[in-house]
Amino acid sequence: PVIFWCRCFCCDVASDSEVAGAWNSCKASWCIPDCQNPLSKICGASLQTAVPLPGIGVLRMPLKEATILVVQAGALMLMSILSAPSLALDSGDQSLELQGEALVEIGPFGLDVYIARFFEGADNERLLELEYVRDVARKFSHMGWEEGLKSFSDSRYQRSMQWILETTPDVKKGDRLTFETKGDTTSVKLNGVLLGQTDQKHVAMLILAPWVGITPIDEEVKKKLLGNR
Repeated sequence: PVIFWCRCFCCDVASDSEVAGAWNSCKASWCIPDCQNPLSKICGASLQTAVPLPGIGVLRMPLKEATILVVQAGALMLMSILSAPSLALDSGDQSLELQGEALVEIGPFGLDVYIARFFEGADNERLLELEYVRDVARKFSHMGWEEGLKSFSDSRYQRSMQWILETTPDVKKGDRLTFETKGDTTSVKLNGVLLGQTDQKHVAMLILAPWVGITPIDEEVKKKLLGNR
């Protein structure tokens, strides 16, 4: 609820009707039980009364301080996501070196979907790890592949593209999907478990193309994954 008030009452004064309307919206969104006079008027940029909950005392905090706390909490959450250890580094393959990482947002509303990390090693070994921050059904990943590989419409790529689609799983928040290539051999793993491996021609090139290929979906993401080189 504090986040709600910080977003809606950044001005100095909110009228009684605005408070009542905001409370009703908040109550409906979060299924909060009815309670009598839950909010007092917000005056002088100060949050005088917050939502009383059973067994919990009333929160009193200046709006400015509440806003700072919300911003700090958001920053800490993002830092915890970006600083999570990588399965690629945990695998014991010391030849792999992290080149860069990027938080990937998709769609018109910029929804955070996964954190991509790109590694390179000896003997032309390359690995892309996707750490998901939300559930993604396989059908939506297929849509992403179709968009990312649309420049490879030639029939010679179709068999390799079909293998990629068939090997792509449903993923849950916290899952880590990795695509590793060593020469012509490509391996796909989910949380360290092998889903498929192939020596099919073109797969090694295609499976990394949407992120670090010649025509990536997002040039900024490619630049970050390659360490701004």
